[in-house]
Amino acid sequence: VVKPAEFVVTSLRVVPAPELGEGYYHVTVAIENVGALPGVYQLKCRVSDEEMAPIEVELTAGEKKTVTLTGAEATIRELAANYKNAKTDQREQVVSIAGLSETVTFPARPVVQPTYTPPTKPAVTPPPPAPAPVIKLQVLYVEPHMEEGSYAYVAGEVKNISDESLANVEAVVNFYTNEGRLMNTLRAVIEQTPLLAGKKSRFKVAGYVDATVARYSLRFQFLAGDVILHKVERE
Repeated sequence: VVKPAEFVVTSLRVVPAPELGEGYYHVTVAIENVGALPGVYQLKCRVSDEEMAPIEVELTAGEKKTVTLTGAEATIRELAANYKNAKTDQREQVVSIAGLSETVTFPARPVVQPTYTPPTKPAVTPPPPAPAPVIKLQVLYVEPHMEEGSYAYVAGEVKNISDESLANVEAVVNFYTNEGRLMNTLRAVIEQTPLLAGKKSRFKVAGYVDATVARYSLRFQFLAGDVILHKVERE
């Protein structure tokens, strides 16, 4: 009996890459086909609460490869910048693959010493700022896909985290070149409408785009207006 393809995942490494700049990390993992037939391994990686798009790794019988996870590297770099700029207090992030995990601890933020400011004349008190918009949707995961040529899609799942039903919510995807030039816009209504409070809905925005696109941004809004519920940007 010929043993089919069987994969073993080892040596998950997450190490700083200061030669590339502050907040950069190398993320690699080793995959070996210990079976007697070739096969394709679906490599899935999660950085804390965010799941990366799967990577297909093709291996012949007995072959071993070290794979670099560029999506995880970009996500860690973004999270490191958010921590440094005090957008979040989460200093540690966990990278996990097939039962393996590594914890990334970002460098501590520098302590800013207060400076003495001499008293000044009372200034006119400005009006209070407008309240921040209420986030009504939570993006559970996003899966982008771009084929060679011009077909692309962005799919995923959202959850209504408000206490009201949301009707006629559409997902809108803008596609850009590496230089930031807007090339195409695709949109589609999410599957569940109305989306009841606390419920989830899948979405998929698909179509043909310019062959030069390399980045995208995703937002959710009502069909009747430009109320943005959530926005995600990815390379």
